[in-house]
Amino acid sequence: MSIIAAVLIILAAVAVRSLLDSPDTEQGQASTTTTPSSTTATPAGRTCGEVKGVDADGQPVPAALLAQVRAIHEAACRPDPRALLDTLTAPGHELPEPTLEQLRADPGARATLALTLETAPRTSQGGHTYCAPTGAAAVFGRGTHDRPGGLTAFTTRPTGMTEGLCPA
Repeated sequence: MSIIAAVLIILAAVAVRSLLDSPDTEQGQASTTTTPSSTTATPAGRTCGEVKGVDADGQPVPAALLAQVRAIHEAACRPDPRALLDTLTAPGHELPEPTLEQLRADPGARATLALTLETAPRTSQGGHTYCAPTGAAAVFGRGTHDRPGGLTAFTTRPTGMTEGLCPA
């Protein structure tokens, strides 16, 4: 029995050490690469992936937008909805109250937001739109000279707006 316990302890130590020595840190990586934003499971149990540093055309995502997206993605991956709501009520984010309520109450919506932000955004004159294969979409407006851009729309399923922004 003690041999089995010793083997399990060694295997756990090796696993922890390999995670700590992983080269997947954000240090030294250019903003045009894909970097892990979280390795935690979303509230719905899906493991979070990576936020892309380039858009659908292969162009770098602006640093300010990338920072916002990573913060929202990380918060959406946490089981506690408070972290996401605190992030989404910061200046620049103009989500309607029903959308905020859905993200507050529905772990599946938070998981869908995390998945959506793992896609390469489509760039338009008005901003960037993240389109998930499921039909979900997150729209980030560009903002103005006196108002920062931010998340202005999120839907978990296709709508008339998202079908125009996220062509199949």
